[in-house]
Parts: sequence; structure tokens; C-alpha cells
Amino acid sequence: MVDGLNVRYGGVHAVRDVSLTARAGRITALLGPNGAGKSSLLNAVMGLVPTDGGEIAVTVDGAPRSLTARSAPARARAGIALVPEGRGVFGTMTVQENLEVGGYLLHGRRARAARAAELLDQFPRLGERRTHPAAALSGGEQQMLAIARALMTKPRIMLLDEPSLGLAPVVVRDVVEIIRGIARDGTVVLLVEQNSHMALELADHAYVLSAGRLVYDGDAAGLRGAGQLADLYLAAPGAG
Repeated sequence: MVDGLNVRYGGVHAVRDVSLTARAGRITALLGPNGAGKSSLLNAVMGLVPTDGGEIAVTVDGAPRSLTARSAPARARAGIALVPEGRGVFGTMTVQENLEVGGYLLHGRRARAARAAELLDQFPRLGERRTHPAAALSGGEQQMLAIARALMTKPRIMLLDEPSLGLAPVVVRDVVEIIRGIARDGTVVLLVEQNSHMALELADHAYVLSAGRLVYDGDAAGLRGAGQLADLYLAAPGAG
């Protein structure tokens, strides 16, 4: 998916020569302390920030397809969807309208309405609030809406940035089951999370970033010992 990726903001080298692979039907966790470059990497994959070298590619029908020079809309058409940190729902629009906006790549209003109806069945709490403005939803409901909106186009790759942020533990459990279901459907899931316990329980594979560099690439189960993870979070810049 990503090979030798670099992202800079002025003089800040946010992502340094990072390579990672996320596979269909599996959950890949991207962990690290605040400021490690996790969100920058997701935004680069989605095409929302420019890169400073490296390759971004997806595999379609068994063949790699480079997206490095493609725009964010082109990447969305290629099957990448991002659920941003903070959810990013449109507060004055209804649940139904938020979903239909998420389906902008679908051809015709009827197709968007049909796909929205499928997701409102899949997320019954959203179905009950279909006509409510998104701003009136609870934090957990807004997170479900953000995920459902990203699912409107049936993406091949789902990028999730801090989906448990600010949610009560009982709501986090609901979100965990939703993410598991997305992976079971054969979607690539790349998950950025500060809640490392949740992420490692979910993930098959894990990467850890520190100061923009990868300091761990391996089985998620291998990181479930808190001591090792803490050491990686404190890894010196340049460690690899």
C-alpha cells in the first residue's frame, strides 16, 4: 500500500520513509504517540496532503495500481475511504442527507437513496434518527454516521482515524463490532488509534510510528505486553 512515504509540512518531516502493507479482510493498526505522524500518513494515502517522495498503491484484480499522482477524488473512485478524526459529519444536515453526500460517486439519486437505506438497516440506531440533524446525535451515533457515510461507496480500503476518541466504553464496544464487521466483509482496514488496548485486540498486524519513523512492524499479539509498547512509544527519533 505505502512504500518509502515521506510527508513534510514546511521544515517538519512528519513521515519519514515509511513502508506498510494492509491486506483485505484484516485489520491493521497504526499506533504511536501524539505527533508521531499517524494522521499525516492517513491523509497522505487519501490524497489530502502532498507527499515528498514514496509510492502509494492499491491492488485491483491482483495487479498493483499506483495512486501517487492521483487526486483525492480519484483515490475515492479507486476505493479508498477515510473516516477522519473528529468524525466530520455535517451538523445541520440530516442523517439521511449525510449518507447521500457520502454516496456522491454513485450514479443517480435513486442509487444513493437505495444504498443509504441498506446502511440505515445495518445501523438501526441511525435508522431511528434518519430525519434528525447530525448535530443532535450523541458522539457514538455521530461516529456510526461517519463510518456509515464512508461505507456508502462500498470502499475496498477503509482508513479510520481515532474512531474511539471521546466515546464511552460501552459505545466503544459497538464501534469495535462495526469495525470487525467491515473487515469480515473483505475490506482492507487501516486503523489509527490512541486506545492501544482496543486497537491491539482488534488488529491482526500492527505498526508503530515514533517521530515519523516505523519502529515496529509485526503481529499485533506481539505488542500486547504493555512494557514493549511503552518502550516503542518512547523510541528515539531515527530508531528503526
